[in-house]
Amino acid sequence: MDADATVAERYADLTHAEAEFAQGRADAYQALYAHSDEVSIFGGLGGYEQGWEHVGPRLAWAAAQFQPQHSAWTPTPVAGAFGLDFGYLVWHQTGTALTKTGSTAMQRLRVTHVYRRTDDGWKIVHRHADPLLDTTVPR
Repeated sequence: MDADATVAERYADLTHAEAEFAQGRADAYQALYAHSDEVSIFGGLGGYEQGWEHVGPRLAWAAAQFQPQHSAWTPTPVAGAFGLDFGYLVWHQTGTALTKTGSTAMQRLRVTHVYRRTDDGWKIVHRHADPLLDTTVPR
């Protein structure tokens, strides 16, 4: 296994899926996930879901919050590694989103995906996304 190639392939898959997601289409992103009870998400829009029967619909709901042609995100890879059965990717995601409610938001997220090798290849088993905040020094 070429770990560097695996990292590059997973980043490419995610970049495509995230672009689709920003246009309100969750299918490509949902296809990257394990459709099992072990899958979980701490979503960028908040909340927590576990098990594909909850994660799949949550991804569809989240994608539906964005208006096509008015939302775009740019991923910036930070780190990634893949072993025999598990792997991870970390990135920053920035962009502008126009929601179905008509509000525009600048998104700056820090995102981690955890992968597991399955019979169908590498699949996401966990996503954690939260706001990327500026560093502040305690007073």
